[in-house]
Amino acid sequence: MTASTETQTEVVPIDYTETVTNARDPRLFTEVMRFLVSKGGSAKRKDVGDHLADVFTFTSALDEILKNRTQTRWWTSVNFHMIAYKRAGYFSRAHGLWKITEQGRAVAILSPEDLHALAVSKYHHRGIRDVASINLWRMKANDDWKIFQSQGMASCEWESVGDISSLSIRELEECVEKGRDEGAKYNRGVARQLRYMRDMPIGSTIIATDGHDTIVGIGRVTGAYYYTDDSRLAHRRPVDWLDTNIRKIEHQKWKHRIEPLEDDFLDLIDQRSQPLADSIQAKCKYWTVTAGSTPAEWQVFQKYSIISSDFNVEDLPVDVTDWSLEEIYEAMRAANPDGPKPSNNALGLYNFANMMSSGDVLIAKTGSKSILGIGVVKSEYQYLDDDDDTDYPHRREVEWVSTTPFEAASQMARKSLTDVTPWPGFASRLVQPSPEWEKIKPLFAPDLPGEDGEASAIPPHRRVADSSFLSVEESQELLNLLRTKRNLILQGAPGTGKTYLARHIAKALTAGGHDPEKQWELVQFHQSYGYEDFIEGFRPDHEGKFKIRDGIFKTFCRRATSDPESTYVFIIDEINRGNLSRILGELMVLLEHDKRDPEFAMQLAYSGNEDDCFYVPANVLILGLMNTADRSLAVVDYALRRRFGFYTLPPRYATSDFADHLSDMGISDQCVARINSIMTSLNTEIANSKALGRGFVIGHSFFCPRESVIQDEDAWVNQVLQYEIKPLLEEYCGTQQTLLERLLTIIE
Repeated sequence: MTASTETQTEVVPIDYTETVTNARDPRLFTEVMRFLVSKGGSAKRKDVGDHLADVFTFTSALDEILKNRTQTRWWTSVNFHMIAYKRAGYFSRAHGLWKITEQGRAVAILSPEDLHALAVSKYHHRGIRDVASINLWRMKANDDWKIFQSQGMASCEWESVGDISSLSIRELEECVEKGRDEGAKYNRGVARQLRYMRDMPIGSTIIATDGHDTIVGIGRVTGAYYYTDDSRLAHRRPVDWLDTNIRKIEHQKWKHRIEPLEDDFLDLIDQRSQPLADSIQAKCKYWTVTAGSTPAEWQVFQKYSIISSDFNVEDLPVDVTDWSLEEIYEAMRAANPDGPKPSNNALGLYNFANMMSSGDVLIAKTGSKSILGIGVVKSEYQYLDDDDDTDYPHRREVEWVSTTPFEAASQMARKSLTDVTPWPGFASRLVQPSPEWEKIKPLFAPDLPGEDGEASAIPPHRRVADSSFLSVEESQELLNLLRTKRNLILQGAPGTGKTYLARHIAKALTAGGHDPEKQWELVQFHQSYGYEDFIEGFRPDHEGKFKIRDGIFKTFCRRATSDPESTYVFIIDEINRGNLSRILGELMVLLEHDKRDPEFAMQLAYSGNEDDCFYVPANVLILGLMNTADRSLAVVDYALRRRFGFYTLPPRYATSDFADHLSDMGISDQCVARINSIMTSLNTEIANSKALGRGFVIGHSFFCPRESVIQDEDAWVNQVLQYEIKPLLEEYCGTQQTLLERLLTIIE
């Protein structure tokens, strides 16, 4: 379909006189589609917004610009709700252009009064399979499992809906919608799941689960749906529970209370499950969760026994029970297209609504080191819409067992919500410094070390990812390269965090050793550094006599040789600043990954003792750091380059981790956007410059403050630009004043 004016279609006008009081007024979305029809099928996003602003009158509350945003509340809502039209097949958008599909065009012209209802209905019922053809189901049992067993049935709540045995699908949907209008806390998927409960065929198989990764029973449906009004578990099906062995399923995540499964899932259970001797191991998950952005919010959470974490909820004013992670991300991105990518916020809200369960343990935190309290989740996910007059629409009820603040034993991820259950022992270690440890200890009993006193270690790549701006995948790739090659150079421009990352890599790889503090070392090469310092050489003793002394690397290797089961990491900062041939000597051969064995041991230049030959043990990993922007340094020669892998660290501006880190420091989204805009533009100009190039871009660490909280963010940013970035640019450009002026224009 083209956007030419020749195909413009006349549409019947509608009444715009009534002021819009609700951001979900169907007239808004219907008018968008009608406007696109009138424009021949497509229009720019900005033109759509301008048109709505011209034809509608909004209340002052809807017309206000959200905090730290650049658009009004009603426009944010329109951007978000157009997702329903897109999923319904009526609408598409790309590169700032909104388009109506042929299907949407037909509905908009022939049935304009039904357009919104049809789109929403089609969206919410997308993907529903023919229930009668489904033979395998999963149902959440959790704390009701014993009732399921003892009464030989499977059931779900929502008793206030009433008996649905004789309702049509439309009547069932209307019944649930009526309940929501009357204040019942029904999520969008309730009608669909009740239909599953009622219509699943007799003889089909049900897998009952506790939490998201534990199967507690497998049974067969033996009778038709029935309703009982004397129990919370009102909607029931008779079930013969044939197998009640508890199994832990690897890498499995469930989405809804009742959901269909593929027929081959039963065949996969034995391959992916681990029997559990004691079901207590799978009773709960452990989550670290940011408890609001201010002390006042934490007080509210305590007072009302709730949690509603920082997911930028103003971007997503709707129940997300039935939403996939991709849909939540897309909606958040659409609501705030000029802001940072909402990867972590979307994942946080998805986990909060779909993966968290009643009985899970919450570690409420602020920043990455401070713990505010410990609580237990007491409800399913709840969404309270605008009519409820709440600032915390996405919430769960929580029993706050401890509200005494303390410093965590180790650093936590900066994300709003993190599931730390996959690393046994981590949650309990975090909270052991609590003054109320004895009180909360029973909550962490499943996570405590066993009798041998050792809990499973957190994988090194997760440690690296949680303490840096690398993703889990990037961290794993980097560590795999280091382990394979045994020699790796982290290269990057100033401020890309090379030294910081190298330290955390070393700590992560040595965490499980006998003496981690002695299993890694850091030196810095310079022009005066030599073989005598690094390997061995003559040094005066206390009497002034010269004797052969082992250098720092030879001493380190001796230590590693005596502890072959542990990993040792040697970090060389500014590796290309020294005279490498003079410093390394025989190491040029011994460093190779396939020559890390005693059979390749060599006599050294000074000692020359056949009985004391030297080799680099296999458990020593060498991590070199190289600044790509220092012109004064010699190029690493090819002989050495062949023995090292090279991993480039780019600046991390405009990433969610960078934005989350600054947010923890008290930096507003608006200020983060300013930093991203300036530095991204500056780095693009530097990278495209023939005189400089990609090796001279400026890293993110200039904007990673040491202070725990920045009081005056604008003054801080201006100070960094004026006294750190500007001098660096002057050094880069030298006598090239035209280039310098062009770069300074960007930061000023």
